[in-house]
Amino acid sequence: MKRSHWHRRVRIAFSAARSANLILSSYDELIEVLPQTFIIGEEEQQREGIIINSLLKQIPDLGRVTFEKLYGAGLTSLDTLFLAKKEDLAAATGVPLLVV
Repeated sequence: MKRSHWHRRVRIAFSAARSANLILSSYDELIEVLPQTFIIGEEEQQREGIIINSLLKQIPDLGRVTFEKLYGAGLTSLDTLFLAKKEDLAAATGVPLLVV
């Protein structure tokens, strides 16, 4: 890699890091001023639990034991559901991939 290209990449990386730090410090200020805005409340957690429960119940032939295994493996939030890989769920629960 040519030296000028390397220098440009380093400058871009430092610029991105400075921007990220600026954004994070701005969020810190917002959290100080509006702390309730950034707290996930109990009501939201309950809502997500109901949504997850409803989604899992729509899976044909999903029995109570499999449901409890998925829930026990940590499939308790929408974030977890969206990020979950079927291979990881199968490994964590012992449920065959065809079901997961």
